[in-house]
Amino acid sequence: MFYKATVQAVLLFGSETWNVSTAMLARLEGFHIRAAYRMARNNKPLRNAGGWEYPASGDMLKEVGLYPVEHYIRVRRNTIAAYIMHQPIFDDCRGRG
Repeated sequence: MFYKATVQAVLLFGSETWNVSTAMLARLEGFHIRAAYRMARNNKPLRNAGGWEYPASGDMLKEVGLYPVEHYIRVRRNTIAAYIMHQPIFDDCRGRG
């Protein structure tokens, strides 16, 4: 999937070290949702006489096989934390070496 391999990788590059504020997370999630709406076939926003009608974000993300952007940031943080914990110098820093 091009979005996950390229766009999301660039969008979240270095996010494991970011201090993600609520406003920043909302902007990232907004971009993520808009990109997913473009990939969806069934859960697309519909224009009617009163304006736009948007489907539930969760349903749309499920359709295109994505999770909320917060999930991807958490996975990146857990991955880097596991990597650091398995380095030999980590034990030295904790006083077990």
